[in-house]
Amino acid sequence: MTNTARKARWQPSRLQGLVACGLVVIALAVGVRTLYRKPIHGKWMGYTYHDVGGQLVKDEAFGQFTILLNQNGTYEENGNATSGTWVKKGNAITLTPEKFYDLTPAEHRAKYRKAYGTRSQTIERLLERTMRPMVINYNASSDIMTHREPTLLYKYERG
Repeated sequence: MTNTARKARWQPSRLQGLVACGLVVIALAVGVRTLYRKPIHGKWMGYTYHDVGGQLVKDEAFGQFTILLNQNGTYEENGNATSGTWVKKGNAITLTPEKFYDLTPAEHRAKYRKAYGTRSQTIERLLERTMRPMVINYNASSDIMTHREPTLLYKYERG
């Protein structure tokens, strides 16, 4: 066998070996990334952005707010002072409020009736708006949560 024939025979094997090593490295990297997912629970810091003509403008006046997602499936949020339960399905995290300023809707109604002797449409609208579930989208690669409304974007990063 000549030197040229040996080299020709060696090169494909060498290329195949390099490709095989590369595939093993990629498979390991993907496997480690899949196994090591950060837990979603913990403290998340949020900011509000206004959508002004397609541009997102940070609301400096509102400031920063936090959501604390507890391991037991409960949460506390200081932006609108709600607390309740949370569930993650895929990339969607649903926050379902149970209390607003540490009172349930029934406790708010009873407190208002005791103070003013009547039912308040304003309180009812406030409770209806505040106590509805909110769905937040989680992006695992950037480790950021977002919630979009028609003219607002809420963005949460780990705190």
